[in-house]
Amino acid sequence: MPGLRCSTDAQPDKSNAGHRAARLAHRCVRRCRPPRHRAGRGRGAEVTAVTASVERGRRLAELGAAEVVHDVADAQGPYHLVLESTGGKNLALAAERLAHMGTLIWFGQASLEPATLSFFDLRDGPGSVTIRQFSYWDFPTPYGADLAILVRLVTAGRLHPEIGRIADWADTAATLTDLRQRRIRGNTVPTVS
Repeated sequence: MPGLRCSTDAQPDKSNAGHRAARLAHRCVRRCRPPRHRAGRGRGAEVTAVTASVERGRRLAELGAAEVVHDVADAQGPYHLVLESTGGKNLALAAERLAHMGTLIWFGQASLEPATLSFFDLRDGPGSVTIRQFSYWDFPTPYGADLAILVRLVTAGRLHPEIGRIADWADTAATLTDLRQRRIRGNTVPTVS
């Protein structure tokens, strides 16, 4: 759960452009994990990263996270934007750390546990918030423009995807297993021999 504490001019857009930003943020999260922290920081945000691994925590701090914690319950908040992908109890904990009128983008459920939210916990905590379930395949517009933005950012040296493994397409099953078991840091690139 990365949380962003934003300055006034870097707060998330509440217009329809927010949908595009959510898609782009998701692409960064799925394909360029560490750069989302640098991208937020570059707009004036303080980024808090949550990771179970001390090694990953060190890496996220190197990439600009202002704070690294190893449990959502330890994240202080309040945050204007939270990206949450584990679901289960962490979704409710993340929502409770939102700022008033903050946004939580829920883009996964890696824990495989259902999430439960309490209306009263939110009412008595941050108050009004926006929670968006986000699936990149659920948008009627093509992805070409978003991918072009990412390519432009990589080309300009403003976004640095971390490549953890380059392997032949024939090794895809083993690579996906290693990725799922977190034995690969960063992204994988399949090649065709």
